[in-house]
Amino acid sequence: MEQGKVSVYTCGPTVDRPLHVGNYRRFVSADILCRYLEYRKLSVNHVVNITDLDDKTIQGSEKAGISLEDFTDFHFHRFKNELEQLSIREAQAYPRVSDHVDGMVRLASSLTDKGAAYEKLNSLYFDISTLPSYGSLSGVDLNKIRVGATVDLDDYEKDNPRDFTLLKRVGLSELKRGLCINTRWGNVRPSLHLQCAAISTIFLGEQFDIHTGSRELLFPHHENEVAISLAATGKPPARYWMHCDSVHYDDAASDCEGIHNNNGQSEKDCLEKLTLPRLSEMGWEPRVIRFWLLSTHYRKPLVLSRKALDDAKLSLAKLDRCIHSLVRKAGSPEGLPDNGVPGNGVPGNGVPGNGVPGNGVPGNGVPGNGAPGNFAPGNGAPGNGAPANGARSQEMEQMIYDLRHGFSTAMDDDFKISGVLAVLFQGVKNLNRLMDEGQLDPPSASLFLDLFREMDSVLKIFDFTPRHELSKKAEDIMERREAARQSKNWEEADSLREELLSMGIEIHDGKL
Repeated sequence: MEQGKVSVYTCGPTVDRPLHVGNYRRFVSADILCRYLEYRKLSVNHVVNITDLDDKTIQGSEKAGISLEDFTDFHFHRFKNELEQLSIREAQAYPRVSDHVDGMVRLASSLTDKGAAYEKLNSLYFDISTLPSYGSLSGVDLNKIRVGATVDLDDYEKDNPRDFTLLKRVGLSELKRGLCINTRWGNVRPSLHLQCAAISTIFLGEQFDIHTGSRELLFPHHENEVAISLAATGKPPARYWMHCDSVHYDDAASDCEGIHNNNGQSEKDCLEKLTLPRLSEMGWEPRVIRFWLLSTHYRKPLVLSRKALDDAKLSLAKLDRCIHSLVRKAGSPEGLPDNGVPGNGVPGNGVPGNGVPGNGVPGNGVPGNGAPGNFAPGNGAPGNGAPANGARSQEMEQMIYDLRHGFSTAMDDDFKISGVLAVLFQGVKNLNRLMDEGQLDPPSASLFLDLFREMDSVLKIFDFTPRHELSKKAEDIMERREAARQSKNWEEADSLREELLSMGIEIHDGKL
């Protein structure tokens, strides 16, 4: 709506319990969206609401015997901590419902004044008969709505059971605890639908760019948000809607193993147990969980299983091995200094050319065409280890182009993650081949690392810190083993491999 800026609203959590891993899919999906928009040089204003005032939080705080504020604070901070563990970009705002109840009441009053809402027995309801377009977002057939199953039936009287609640009257226990607001209709609390409609308006205006959430929120929640906005302003709240599909549970994944059917536990019951800390205890670190959550297109269902998480772990290990090899190559003595910044003054034959950093590969001191990222070796002289073969340089230049272009093309196509991963793993395969053939020099390795860091500003899945530094003894054994392999002395190669294993070093010879 505003040139160079994007406004994004995401339905946040109800802070009454730990979130299970499936809940985090919508936050990872929104994270990829926001990070990629920023990668494309757009400024993002992201708002995530926090539901801290509803039946679940009130009942939970009462059961815990503490104030609502203390109860919801605990779960909110846990949520923020887990967002950080999953490398999810911090939103610009996390407004709490309890801080904006007055704005919700004002919005409800506006709807009443416009004839779109009515009061009955001290509760306020939205009259969907006043909105002929109701159901257009979700495509729901109003004649097929199952009362009490697909709409909030509540414990209140309505003129039409398909109408939805805006402000619900409170009970005596809530009144005693002061968990309500006094209005012309009585002491009430806002419904979830009114909460989101009001908060998005307060923070992003009557209309904003993108609304994200889970598919299960499409109806009735998001449909009701649209109804409120249309009745209040004549405009839908968001220009674009992005719904990620749900996470389904395979009972081979957790403590629910073997009891999913026998003990009558539902898929939802089992998912509730699979929190981020629990899965971490079972051997899947947050980075693996993030990779698993983003590895399937956001509009397709995602299955949680041991195999799915193990496959994600293996895929990351393949990426890690390549990245770590590049880090070691870029940081070798004949390469760049420790800061790894290409073109920070490393000379070719001592003459820094025209001083343009370019890609940090100045050949013999004569720059190619001065363009950053080109591999032109001047007159072909190898300088400080830059490839002397012009064809090889051209191949690496093409590889960098293919990686960057393939990444952007796939992401531009509705965040086609399968295309992104195909490009990544093809790039890793090609890089491993170059390194196996000794064709990748330190400055070139640094260039590829810079490109992976660029893509990781969106994906946040790479590990640029090798876990172990090899000793001189280990490096010598690896060199002797590689020489034995090249000469097909498999017995010696196997013996040296066993020696490395005894030192805690595992060797992967296969193409990745």
